[in-house]
Amino acid sequence: MTGLAHVYAAKGDTAKALETTDDYLRHDPSLGLAWVEKGIALHNLDDVDGARDSFKECVRLSAYADRCLERLMILEGALGRCTDAERYARTLMSFPSTRRWWAVRLAGAILGRGGSIESAREAVKHLGAKSPIEPENGTRFHVLEGALSEAERGFDEMARASVNAKYEDVHASIAEPSFNLAMELGELPHAVRMASEYLAKREAWIPVPTVEGEMLALRVQYLAGGLSREAFAKRREDWLGGQGKTLEMSTDKMYVWTVAYAQASKTPEDAQDALRALPRFGTLGANVGGVAAPNAIGHMYSLAGDDERALPYLRDATAACDIVDNPFEHTWAHLHLGTALERTGDTPGACTAYGVVLKRWGKEPRSVSANAARARYRALRCSTTLP
Repeated sequence: MTGLAHVYAAKGDTAKALETTDDYLRHDPSLGLAWVEKGIALHNLDDVDGARDSFKECVRLSAYADRCLERLMILEGALGRCTDAERYARTLMSFPSTRRWWAVRLAGAILGRGGSIESAREAVKHLGAKSPIEPENGTRFHVLEGALSEAERGFDEMARASVNAKYEDVHASIAEPSFNLAMELGELPHAVRMASEYLAKREAWIPVPTVEGEMLALRVQYLAGGLSREAFAKRREDWLGGQGKTLEMSTDKMYVWTVAYAQASKTPEDAQDALRALPRFGTLGANVGGVAAPNAIGHMYSLAGDDERALPYLRDATAACDIVDNPFEHTWAHLHLGTALERTGDTPGACTAYGVVLKRWGKEPRSVSANAARARYRALRCSTTLP
């Protein structure tokens, strides 16, 4: 029954998913998984308090309800309540069997509540020390510290180490930050080459239903100038009719729209295309969670000329706690927030947002975002001394 609720949710029928879980809970209110599915449905309906209560009820039913605690950690992290997210992450890390990504979320929550990057590093190093992805998380810290040349070497080493990996998710997890770094450094032809190589090789890997690697690479080709707008639109429709449908069943329709449209917006025309396509996928909630999705959606609205609509998403993205997972998106979100605030007349807010970008990447002369933030920082006369 809980599986049926998940199917309804993936199809975008959140009301039916909620009805299904409520029917089941009337028969058996002790089933923790049903409370999880109910919480997910309520969150999708923007009932954050109801979602939190459902996840907590699941925890009450089972002392080792790791999935319920995961959801609470994700929910509070998405809302920028990093102290609460940290508390749930620490509880998870106290279990006899732990998962590496719990330590990564703990590290992000530490940073999000204002803790030091040294403490965040230690959280990953000691609480999940025996994982093969330790170099990846170390490299993401390089990104957060502005050591982009070191990050570049780190991602290259990871790519070489994973060359014989069988599953696509391994390759995608390394390709995405590598693409992001190339774009941030202004190395667009290199980004196009890497994306083309990814597409050429991916049929040799075992596919993973939750991974949108093909769309990731196509999106990079378009954003970096390797595909025309028309060619990308054709490839996107082909993808939506194939792997995109599979992805819908394992995630949800709004996620598919986000990766295929919102994250692929680089012009006002792209943003308008994304808004026109939105009704095919469902209704966009006020809180979409995390860093990457609200950053993309907020930027899309700004491109469409609606900065007021963009601001809540961009504020959510900059406040969210999954910073270590998304170091590029978290920094870009501050740049996009600064732009939207500047255009809506909030100069002090814009200065603060641009200052985050400069504090993080300002010492890297190749950083496209830092150079853009610096130009606006100076134009607004934010401070006599740049961060």
